[in-house]
Parts: sequence; structure tokens; C-alpha cells
Amino acid sequence: MNNLRVAVLAGGPDAERNVSIDSGTAVADALKSSSKYCVNFKVVDKLTLSDLIGMNADVIFPVLHGPYGEGGPLQELLEQSGIPFVGSGSLAARNAMDKVVTKEIAKSAGLNTPKWCTVTNLEPCDLDAPLVLKPVDDGSSIDMAICKTNEEVIKARKQLHNKRESLLAETYIEGDEVTVGIVD
Repeated sequence: MNNLRVAVLAGGPDAERNVSIDSGTAVADALKSSSKYCVNFKVVDKLTLSDLIGMNADVIFPVLHGPYGEGGPLQELLEQSGIPFVGSGSLAARNAMDKVVTKEIAKSAGLNTPKWCTVTNLEPCDLDAPLVLKPVDDGSSIDMAICKTNEEVIKARKQLHNKRESLLAETYIEGDEVTVGIVD
């Protein structure tokens, strides 16, 4: 019986490239520890349809972080390729990458989320500290600030608005961050 050919993709063009390479390496190593898979680990930037098809994989396991790698563009390309892949489809990926859209979807489903608002550099923030400021449409480790006081909010906004026009402000909830994958 032939082993399943798995292409593990890491890197990408976004700010969390190095985190992606670390994550992708861990995924590839875990798959290589099984005799069921023939693993091709690839560090990539942006891909073309012919790049994906040329990988000659039975399944693609993308481990890219950020707007390109987990925000819809790569998933759309994977869908076009017809090669099965691990993870959400392009619509779910686009919705999940946009924190405002995600919060609206959660709200419409009756799920509680911390209080939040979006702010630009020209408008005041409707929330008091402690709060978290983060990009609306990028990874969770990029351009994020936990602000315990309103003075820290002012300072963080000055820094972050130099890079980002719009930010999500969200009431700070102290605790451990946990990610859970759900299948079906």
C-alpha cells in the first residue's frame, strides 16, 4: 500500500511567517513520525495554481498564518486546484480572519463575546480599560496591545494607528488562551 503524499506548507508572505515556519515544522515532524505518510515540507511565499498542482500531493496541509495563509486567498486557490486540503474553505477563512465579521456572526448565533468596538485614529474608543487593541484583519500576535489603563490605551493607539487605520478594541478578559479544532 502506498503512503499518502502530504504537502505541508509553511511561511507565506505575511507578518507571522516565522511563527508559521515553526508551526509547519512541528506538523511535518508529527506526520513523519507515522509510517502512513510521505511528507513534503515546503516553505513558500505566495503560490500559483500550477505551484500547487506541481506538488503532486494527495492532500495539502497549509500551516500559513495571516491574511494570505489563513484569511481566504490560499484557501480559494486550494479549492481551485481540486486537491483536498486541511482546514476551512475560503468563505469561512475570510470570515474568521475579519474579527468584526466573526464577532457579528457569534452575536447573531447568540454567543457571548467580550464587549467591543472598532476605532480609527479619528474617533474615541467607547470602552474603558482594561482592554485589548488588535488589528481587525490580521493574526493575533501582530500589532496587539493589552492596555490596563486608559493612559496605556492612548499610548498604544498612537503606536498602532501609525500602522493600522482601523483597530478592534475589546474588553480584556484575563485567562489562558485556548484554541480548539472542530471537525464536522
